[in-house]
Amino acid sequence: MASGECHIAVLRHLLSVLVLRLADRPGGLPSTTEDSDTFRRFREAVEHDFTKTREVADYARNLGYSPRMLTRATASAAGTSAKGFIDERVMLEAKRRLAHSDEPAVRIAAHLGFSSATNFSKYFQSRAGQSPIQFRNASRQVSRPQGEP
Repeated sequence: MASGECHIAVLRHLLSVLVLRLADRPGGLPSTTEDSDTFRRFREAVEHDFTKTREVADYARNLGYSPRMLTRATASAAGTSAKGFIDERVMLEAKRRLAHSDEPAVRIAAHLGFSSATNFSKYFQSRAGQSPIQFRNASRQVSRPQGEP
């Protein structure tokens, strides 16, 4: 076998190993087109409504899917559950507002659809491991150059 042919054979083998490893991961390989379309619709709905609801059942009902179908499609496409995907989007927005605005937590909580700042704080604490105020203070410490008060 010539050097070039050997190189190609090794690359094919490595690609086969990579495909097998991806197939064993929790998210697995991309699934059917139906799953991809389901996830795309779910992702768009979450982007539009994450400030109104954090319940998978609400998205499933509005899109005409079962919660299980949304969870399967989300796991296949994003490697997380549908609920986890919603929570990640809510947390992204919460962190963005905390880090880049002076809005009080109660206003951020209301914007994200929480019934109270206390519920928002518990939700945030359970997912980030710190309170919203601790997160805000830490994010501002990191972004402030040394020597500034």
